[in-house]
Amino acid sequence: MNFITIAFLFILDLALAAGVAIFNPQERLFTFFLTALALIFVPSLFALWGLIKFWLGYHAFLKERLVRVYLSMLHKHGFPSAAAYFDANHYLSGVMDDPEVKQEAKLKAAVFLGELEANRVLKPWSMGIASPLALQEAMARFKPEPQSRFIQA
Repeated sequence: MNFITIAFLFILDLALAAGVAIFNPQERLFTFFLTALALIFVPSLFALWGLIKFWLGYHAFLKERLVRVYLSMLHKHGFPSAAAYFDANHYLSGVMDDPEVKQEAKLKAAVFLGELEANRVLKPWSMGIASPLALQEAMARFKPEPQSRFIQA
């Protein structure tokens, strides 16, 4: 969200707080501030709690599953070794640019890169961080099958 959007939502919260404060003639200012704080900070606390729950669940359950899924995809589509790379984005870009890599692996690398970017944009503090971490862990564990020098009929 950009600054204009955040400012607009903040003004809506303040307008609602002012509307609630109108109905309490004795303590109008106190009611306004209390309502404004509740409207601004309570959703923030829920979002923070959701973020904490996600990262606890990620380390407890999701990380290993994501790593296994990424490893199976790397093996299934014949990706090259990731030993020369330290970052998932550079690795996937390198796979797409390498002329020796099969077309299927190049297409899957583009799909992976698209998924990583979508997660980074749509869920920046959860899956936007978690999916590249899991892919980097899968890259560290990935050992491609040696290619045979002989063509099998």
